[in-house]
Amino acid sequence: MCRPTRQDKLHPRASKMAFVLLLIRNTIGRRVASDSFSPSAGFSCQSPVSTFVRAGSCIGSYLPARYSLGRGGSTIRYLTEDEEGGMILSKGTRSVVTGSKQRRGRKSKPWQGPFAYHEELELTVESLTNLGWGICRASLPSVPDAQSPEMPLPTPSTPGGPRESPEGWVVMVPGVIPGERIRLRIYRNHKNYSEADLMHVLESSPERVEPACPLFGTCGGCQYQHMSVAAQRAWKREHVLQVLARTGNVTGVAVQETIGTEHTLGYRSKITPHHEKPRGGEIREIGFLKLGSRALVDVPECAIATPAINARLRGLREEVRVTARAAAVAETPRKPKGATLLLRETREGVVTDPRAEVSDQVGGLLFKYTAGSFFQNNPYVLPHMVEYVVRKAGAPNVRYLVDAYCGGGLFCLSASKNFEACYGVEISELAILSAQRNAELNKIGNCHFQAGDATDIFAGIGHISGADTVTILDPPRKGCDEGFLTQLCRFRPARIVYVSCDPATQARDARFLLERGYDIEEVQPFDLFPQTRHIENVIVFVEAHRTGAGAGPVPPWAGEGGTASL
Repeated sequence: MCRPTRQDKLHPRASKMAFVLLLIRNTIGRRVASDSFSPSAGFSCQSPVSTFVRAGSCIGSYLPARYSLGRGGSTIRYLTEDEEGGMILSKGTRSVVTGSKQRRGRKSKPWQGPFAYHEELELTVESLTNLGWGICRASLPSVPDAQSPEMPLPTPSTPGGPRESPEGWVVMVPGVIPGERIRLRIYRNHKNYSEADLMHVLESSPERVEPACPLFGTCGGCQYQHMSVAAQRAWKREHVLQVLARTGNVTGVAVQETIGTEHTLGYRSKITPHHEKPRGGEIREIGFLKLGSRALVDVPECAIATPAINARLRGLREEVRVTARAAAVAETPRKPKGATLLLRETREGVVTDPRAEVSDQVGGLLFKYTAGSFFQNNPYVLPHMVEYVVRKAGAPNVRYLVDAYCGGGLFCLSASKNFEACYGVEISELAILSAQRNAELNKIGNCHFQAGDATDIFAGIGHISGADTVTILDPPRKGCDEGFLTQLCRFRPARIVYVSCDPATQARDARFLLERGYDIEEVQPFDLFPQTRHIENVIVFVEAHRTGAGAGPVPPWAGEGGTASL
């Protein structure tokens, strides 16, 4: 192995990394034997892939240029020697010349993407992402005159180059509506797309409205306040369609109009503002994350929270700040840290203690739970969604209901009148205790609950047949475990009603079910979270040979109508 001598010292920074570079070089492959290198003569290899980094010594023989470490040891860069003895560092789509062409001691940053920082463009918004950001497409800039012929601008087929689609390079920007012509300013480039700030709306959409909250565009809580309610629900339905096609490979399925109510502001019955650790005894921001950042925005009032919550929020903010000041003055060993606050409006009023027992009424049933546990926070749309799920779970000749991820028993208890027996399972033992207590409160005797992972849900119900059973799924955001879905398909329920707060993971699971003999009967989105990008979606599955059997008659207790839609 070539080692540095006193006359051929390592670069100061390179000497600290020599051992690490040697390990990486041995890991990625032994290419030294195929290249000729001399500390005095420099390079004699032909391929830029096997070109070695020269740092003034034989450290170059340790590491191929393709795998040279960038700043912090976490960036891969391409390095080749130029005609005057400097180096060209390439990353992304452009290059920067360093070495003899720059002043010594000054660091050089490689170009990070196809557009300059704060470069402004005029583009048309084509669509929206699942995060509520607008999608624009731009043509990549041409190669600059000073571009070195040895290092051409990377193309979509060049390793490390941008992936420009045939329609153009993707630029994403928040606060816009499809069809609008806008001026934007680039602030970050990624490998496949760029992010930008909205500067001006040149041609506005007829669906653009004045946001109800003065913090819209700064606070990251809401994404759609600049859109009319009709446009919000239309795009939420479109998002479900796109995700089903892209992730679930599902096309030709009718997605119903998004169901919502007239309560699109002041509807949210639970909020969780945050604050950081006090600085100098003072708590500054109490609110939510800033758009596109981990910093907090101070939110004295939330436009989508209920009036009762906003009234309590004002007092709670002052209480927290007074407590922080008192702790700073007192000689206490434990100083206050950052925290997440809770405000939930229930039948007992606005509660701030997550351990307190509270109650809500849905569809004539009373549900008790702890304030910090999960319970849907839109009391206006929730009854319509429950009524829909229960109605779709009903079918001729179906006797049993299995409610996976049952929580406090919302769906299981609501549908109990339609079945001989209902079985609920939940991983949380506290939730199971809550479900059992709710069954007693409502005097429902045919519901049975057990704590355990949903992957073992069918272990205790071997005495019932899948052909006589309907299964309701309401998993967390990550969706269902593949092992559970395999059990579910083996159990073979006649119908599956799948409720999800993430259409992407729901579409992934839908593909699994479709490949194993189920068909989609209906897709119904619900606007439980107006002014935001979030949506609750319900998909009804039936066995392929049962397709067309319908959902059966509507049970008399469900009533008529009750669904507020566009």
